[in-house]
Amino acid sequence: MEESNKETEWWWIDFLENEISLELERDLQALLEHSDEDRKIFENFRLLKEWLAESDPVGNWPLEPRLERLCAKIMAVVKDEEGQFLATPETKSLRA
Repeated sequence: MEESNKETEWWWIDFLENEISLELERDLQALLEHSDEDRKIFENFRLLKEWLAESDPVGNWPLEPRLERLCAKIMAVVKDEEGQFLATPETKSLRA
C-alpha cells in the first residue's frame, strides 16, 4: 500500500470517530458517495470498531459505580492515615 493511501486511511478513522473538520467531512462524504474503494475501506473500519466494541469484556460495565467504590476506598485510607497521624504523641503535643 502506498504511503498516501495509509495517510488517507487515518482520515476514515477520524471520520468514524467524528474527529474531523466540517470541510473534510464533506469531502469524505463525497468520496463515500462516488468511490467503491473508499466505501469498502470505511466499511472495514466501521466493522472493526463494531467488533472491538462487542468483544470488549468490560466495555458495557457501568463506570460510575466502580469509580465511586474506588474513591470510597481511597478516602477511607486517607482518613485512616490522617487519624493515625493526628493520634501520635508528637502531634498531640503540637496541638496543645
